[in-house]
Formats: sequence, C-alpha cells, structure tokens
Amino acid sequence: MVKQMPLYIKVNDRDNVAIVANAGGLTKGTRFPCGLTLMEDIPQGHKVALADFREGDPIVRYGEVIGYAQKRIQKGEWVKESSIRLPHPPDLHQLPIATKTPVALPPLEGYTFQGYRNADGSFGTRNLLPESVIKTRSKLPRKLDQSTKYCTRGSSPNR
Repeated sequence: MVKQMPLYIKVNDRDNVAIVANAGGLTKGTRFPCGLTLMEDIPQGHKVALADFREGDPIVRYGEVIGYAQKRIQKGEWVKESSIRLPHPPDLHQLPIATKTPVALPPLEGYTFQGYRNADGSFGTRNLLPESVIKTRSKLPRKLDQSTKYCTRGSSPNR
C-alpha cells in the first residue's frame, strides 16, 4: 500500500489553523513536509493548529478571526469546536454593505466557455438534462413532465 503525502489546506498567510485534506484523516505522529507533526489523530476536514495557542488567543482561518482558544492548544493538535469560543456576532442591521475592498485582479484573457451571447451583450449557458440522467425510480420524471407542460401550456397541473 502506498502511503499518501500528508496534506492540509491553508487559505491565507495569516491563518494559524489548516484543514486536514487526506481521505480518512491522518494519524498521530504524521509529519508534514513543513515540519508540523500531529499530536493526535485528526479526521479529514477538521482543523489542525499551526501554532501554539494560549487561552484567549485568536484562531484565524481565511485570514479572519473565527474564534478564540478556550484552552491551551499545542501546535499539531486537533482544534475541535469545543476548544473554540466563538466571537460575539455583530448586529446584522449595523453591518456595512462591504467591509473590505477586494484587490483588483488582472483581466482574464484567452479563456472561453461553452455558452452563448445574449442580444444585450450578457452571456448565458444551457442547462440541459439528458433523459438518461433524469430517469430514476422516483417521481422526478413525472414531475419534470408536469413542469414542462405547465411552462408550455401556462396552467398548473396542481389547480
């Protein structure tokens, strides 16, 4: 059996946690190429501490504070929900429409997609469901047929 290279996902340079990406998770003692060693088994999709945390330290993911350490967490430990105190949510009515201006990206050139141009200059794509995909043992084919008749005839079959 070939051993997989241990992988984690770190989105932002400021992140102090990452997500274990290996199918089935990783076991205690696993060492990443960067030198990080897991202190315990961590399931796939769960957070691993990339730094030591003291109680109250901010936990950063996506470059944003997602919570605060409820207890001491060592580098390489599983950062469980029970070890994170969530920040107090802001009043949604007080939030500004946008809090950050995104960095301008260079224009995409030379890329295409299988779509079409509308008369107004906008673009669209076709959403076609092949009959072989929608034939199931469920009521879906009948419902799709009813919906199609409703759209073409203008009256609901449920009236």
